[in-house]
Amino acid sequence: MTTGLKAEDAIKRTVEKDFKDKIIIFNSEIPLIKSASSAFILYSEVEENGLYTNLTNGFEKFMTELIRRIS
Repeated sequence: MTTGLKAEDAIKRTVEKDFKDKIIIFNSEIPLIKSASSAFILYSEVEENGLYTNLTNGFEKFMTELIRRIS
């Protein structure tokens, strides 16, 4: 999960450099939207709310990448 802070890019580069041979690093990112966790219980509720389009897109990209990697 990402917040869009520039420091996250540096952390991601460091993790990729130091652990690329030990763990799988996904390219997809899920934005951290604090209000979504308290406002919704079901994914379908988030999906129907246009304010959280970035969140649903992030989940869809992550799941697509996950399915591609395990197939």
